[in-house]
Amino acid sequence: MADPNDATFSASPRYLRFCSFPSDAEFVALPIEGLVLRELLIEGNGKDGEWLAVAVDGRRFRIPVSGCHWKIAVEGAVLTEVLGPGDLSLCVRYTAARLVVREARILHGGGPEAAQRDIASFQAGKDMSRTIQHGKLTLVGGVTP
Repeated sequence: MADPNDATFSASPRYLRFCSFPSDAEFVALPIEGLVLRELLIEGNGKDGEWLAVAVDGRRFRIPVSGCHWKIAVEGAVLTEVLGPGDLSLCVRYTAARLVVREARILHGGGPEAAQRDIASFQAGKDMSRTIQHGKLTLVGGVTP
């Protein structure tokens, strides 16, 4: 049986191929670590999409994604819903009674200055200038304040 953690694993050569993931040193933190969310939505068709975090206070944080490879870990009581809103797209929705972002990191790819500008835009609720391909996220559900 194939090991899905193996960088060469392929569930189907036509639809899914895992590749090696960048090293931790290449990622930058997003300013939402520790934030309590109402929900996290990831919607798209695999090639293009968006990642939207909605905080309990109503703030919205959006990341455009393209050809993405994200690692998302969940701990505790987190509900994951997978919806098919269209013929060629999926929406993955994460919710919990209390949903906290423990880790949120991206591989920006545009150099340090561009990354800082985009992170400032992201923090202000504005779009980043580039689409993001790689990210890591850890969500924790049921965490008491």
